Amino acid sequence: MVGDDRGAQIQPIRHRQATRPNGDQAEGAKSSDYEVGYGKPPRKSQFKPGQSGNPKGRPKGSLSFSALLRQELKQLVEIREGSGTRRISKKEAAVKSLAMKALKGDLSALKTITMLVGDEVEANQPANEQPLSAADEAQLRRLLGDEAFDRQIGARSHGR
Repeated sequence: MVGDDRGAQIQPIRHRQATRPNGDQAEGAKSSDYEVGYGKPPRKSQFKPGQSGNPKGRPKGSLSFSALLRQELKQLVEIREGSGTRRISKKEAAVKSLAMKALKGDLSALKTITMLVGDEVEANQPANEQPLSAADEAQLRRLLGDEAFDRQIGARSHGR
């Protein structure tokens, strides 16, 4: 059968040395201790010691994204509330708008508020905890032991 390669061996690919148009070898090819490849650029194109990768850098006076955002959110806008108008920051207006959407049933707005605020609201609200009665405290001390009770429950029940 013509083109039958069953008995053929696979030969590894041999890379040619880099040559310039005039036939000379490149500088990197002369040195056997440095091989150009992925993550290893030719020596002459690497940054020299003390040379920055961005010599001009960020222009003076240009603001970062977060600085621009803070600046924009501080600006005042006029809103209508009730029968009058008043001026508030864009940040406050955005929060009011998000809260109103959540109150109207927008689940996306409600999810955003929950994500931003998290458990902070619950942590700031006083819990409906009542101090333990003497009988309850004695029962817990008997079950947990004195040290465990003081460590886990005692500090909370005594307001420490």
